[in-house]
Amino acid sequence: NLGSLNAKLGTQGATLSRGFIFDDDFSGAVLSVGSTAFVFAKVEENSDNMGDDAQFYTLMHTVATDAFSITPEVTYVDLADSSYFYFLALNADVNLGAASVWTSLIYEGGEIDATDMDVSAYLVAVGADVAATDALSIHGQAFYASGDDDANDSDIESFAGAAMPGSSYYWAEIMGLGTFDDYASTGAPADDISNVAAINLGTTFKASEKLSLTCDLWYAMLAEDDANGEDELGTEVDLQASYQLVDGLTLDVIAAYLFAGDATSANGSNDEDPYEFGAQLS
Repeated sequence: NLGSLNAKLGTQGATLSRGFIFDDDFSGAVLSVGSTAFVFAKVEENSDNMGDDAQFYTLMHTVATDAFSITPEVTYVDLADSSYFYFLALNADVNLGAASVWTSLIYEGGEIDATDMDVSAYLVAVGADVAATDALSIHGQAFYASGDDDANDSDIESFAGAAMPGSSYYWAEIMGLGTFDDYASTGAPADDISNVAAINLGTTFKASEKLSLTCDLWYAMLAEDDANGEDELGTEVDLQASYQLVDGLTLDVIAAYLFAGDATSANGSNDEDPYEFGAQLS
């Protein structure tokens, strides 16, 4: 701390735009004065084995009251071979008492120097959480990340797709890596949100002081058809029970099932629906 300046140097973690842009560890610096922050992050070193690195620079400012907060972000990503990307993002959170609403709006531009391809992509996301009673809450979210409608032209319209090392947004348990962060279903973008439209509705019931039960329903499809002309990823049901065994130790038991669409396949014809079951102590 140097007067009004706070400087955090070294290996650390940061989240930009809820993870749609970045959520990972890096070596670098975060400088902040009040509600304004600047981030320098080295996310890859010698990424092409020829001495070129990947790094980004972010400037953000938060305007906040008791009822809402708005954070515009500008991020410039410097990649190998003189390629670059930039993100213009606006993140907002609104507190309505028993309800809270959030949204993220992101535009991505840039250029890949080696192939002289221009980047123009976007993402729109919105979510809400409503406390129906002291024990019951309802939540939901939806997001759309643009895809590339023609892989053979000189434009890249697929949001994020490999442009930003470290992007990570967890959503459905099977299609979006969820809690276990293990293995995503074929065709789904996992936690690197790109070329997808998804909608979610769920509820959490606090059965007791130590036990909570959560049920989520997800539907997802590709923003642009895959190579087989398919776009439906499917409908997923996620169930979770969380129990506090002792102070500081929680058991999560999770079951998930995906009613797979035709885009959940490597060859355009899925034969089985993916499912997952597991437990976690944390």
